Amino acid sequence: MKRNSSLDSLRGFAVLLMIVDHFAAVWLRMKVIEFGNIRFFTRPSMLLFSFLLGFFLLSGSAGRNRAVRLGLAALVSNFIYLGAYKRLDILVSMLLVVGIYQIARSHFIWGVLAVLLVSWDPTQGILDYPLSITLACAAHGAVLREGNPKKLLASSLLLTSGAWFLPGSLNYTAAWVIPTTLLMQLFIQRPQIQIPILNFMGQHALLIYSLQWYVLSFTRYWWVLKGK
Repeated sequence: MKRNSSLDSLRGFAVLLMIVDHFAAVWLRMKVIEFGNIRFFTRPSMLLFSFLLGFFLLSGSAGRNRAVRLGLAALVSNFIYLGAYKRLDILVSMLLVVGIYQIARSHFIWGVLAVLLVSWDPTQGILDYPLSITLACAAHGAVLREGNPKKLLASSLLLTSGAWFLPGSLNYTAAWVIPTTLLMQLFIQRPQIQIPILNFMGQHALLIYSLQWYVLSFTRYWWVLKGK
């Protein structure tokens, strides 16, 4: 697949939203996500990461190389994340999705139905984003890659309706499925949309994601000690 640099900018935008979200959680102690607060408006970050994962899923050696990079980033980030939150972060969910794609291949798009299985997902409480949710969102990204309007509409409506019944604050993602899908469609169709700083962030998304936990955690710890 020919590289669409505008999607690097979009991934960079997702990284930026993610950093704002995690800053609000770590520094502002905003643990609860509520309608209208900062963390409600950063929900598209998870959707963008998952949609882009599905859009760029590869098989063979390229897919295995991506799995290795994801695995290494997950190892680095969860050294902090697991200790702080007692669960594994979204990179682990994404790594499992890559493995599922290697098996499912052309049938992977059916994974969007997984959004209906969240209540029976044994990874709840183990993964920050249960596997069923990440799988469904990545499958939606694969539908975006196919570019079939009817499939995309069906997938969008299914993902939106299913997301309303997600547990806790996860159901807020439902409000962002269609807007995020439209935003990604815009960037797919307009490869000339490129923002240098976001391009850089998008090209180094895994590195930035992994390191930001260390920066946020240690600066917060330093600030608390300084306050004493």
